[in-house]
Amino acid sequence: MNFIKSNIIPIICAVVVLLAIVALFYPIGKNAKQLKKKMRQALSKVATAKNLSVNTVHIPGEPVYHGPIVPAVIKAKKSVQQHLASQVQEIERLYAALNAHGRVVYVSQNRVVPLLGNHRLGSNILPHIPRNLVIRGDFRRAYLGLFAPRGKNTYSFFHQLDAASPPSSKIIAREVQKRLRAIEASLPENSNSSSRSGVPHRQRQSLIRQITQKLVYDTALHCRIYASPTSFQMQSGLMSGEPLPHSTLVYQGVVDSWLEQDVVNAINQLNGTSTDVATAPVKRLINVYIGAGASAEMNSSGGRQRQAGALFLTAHHLSGSSSSSPAFSPPGMPGMAPGEPNFQPPQMPGYMPSYTPGISAVTNAGPETPVTHLTSNKKFQVTMMAVSVDIVPSELNAFINALYRQNIGYTVLNFDLHTVDPINALTSGYVFGKTPVVRADILLQVIFLSSWNKKIMPRQYLQELGLASAKPR
Repeated sequence: MNFIKSNIIPIICAVVVLLAIVALFYPIGKNAKQLKKKMRQALSKVATAKNLSVNTVHIPGEPVYHGPIVPAVIKAKKSVQQHLASQVQEIERLYAALNAHGRVVYVSQNRVVPLLGNHRLGSNILPHIPRNLVIRGDFRRAYLGLFAPRGKNTYSFFHQLDAASPPSSKIIAREVQKRLRAIEASLPENSNSSSRSGVPHRQRQSLIRQITQKLVYDTALHCRIYASPTSFQMQSGLMSGEPLPHSTLVYQGVVDSWLEQDVVNAINQLNGTSTDVATAPVKRLINVYIGAGASAEMNSSGGRQRQAGALFLTAHHLSGSSSSSPAFSPPGMPGMAPGEPNFQPPQMPGYMPSYTPGISAVTNAGPETPVTHLTSNKKFQVTMMAVSVDIVPSELNAFINALYRQNIGYTVLNFDLHTVDPINALTSGYVFGKTPVVRADILLQVIFLSSWNKKIMPRQYLQELGLASAKPR
């Protein structure tokens, strides 16, 4: 007790120090939670610092970086991101240019001029002119020039293809009569009637066979492919009628010419070095059909007048459906009855008739809907094209590849092959040579980007498809 009394002050100081130590190392309640939180934050910063100090950064085009994320690294990464974004924009620009290739030419950054076939049209052809009429008087002449016979126009499809048709029965009959008159003129006169003797029936029949064979083989030797006016899709409203066709009809004719020119170019890529039909891979262009209903024309027998169908596929449209489907076709001219087309049903090209020798009957195997399930929208428009050719089987893939090389917007959806008997085909005037030949029906999907196509569309199309540039400009 005396010890405590004599040492009371040191003892009090020791108790205070002990309590302070206990309070420091064993906090309780709210102070303990705050201390733990601060400790965790400190440890997290230490761990982050360690991770950053040994971080690995991969920047495209730069060496792999190991170390802390310093401002220079952040700047380099931002620079690469900006470059990649600009590259994306450049790719989109190039894609649009490739999609427009063979369709339009750019005369300025924001203005395009349509092509007809491979010819540049005047700036006042399309799209938005007063009363929506085409005021250029020579458009019909230029359009008809696409289908002119070989030798008439250098830009015509037949001139480009070096194409011809087998001699018709009228041509054969005319040549036979010419030869018969020459033979009869050389015969001696009949003494009883003072007239010349006629050609005997047997000799006449032999002459017909000889002349027919000569005309058929001469045609085959002087062209690289068989084609006729019915091989191409023609807008009958542009063939005749009033001198000022409606701009929607002109637009349809221009779109047709784009795709038909691609087919011509693809054929020429294969037939370019050929000297005649016998040496050409593509022997005959039977048919080109363009529009939303092209799928229904697969394996068509032809021989009938087709109704004017819709041009573009729209939502919920079956490509093999009738013209009453939601696919968009241009509205009628002012003053016409509602729903009445603004032009007469075109004389569409016919497939080879079912009665033509050498073509086997095949059930239609074409798809009812496009396998891609794409429809027209504000970004792009979708149409279909069916192409039918007589071709050497081993060249079919080359022909499809040639079509793909024409434009980036093509996708082959389906094709059907049909056997062709060359001997039976010869009876119809087609000389194919020694190589086996098949008929190929090819269905393609075609995409036009709105980034350039809407600039030449007439107002009716812009309004129907919901594009922004629907007002006259």
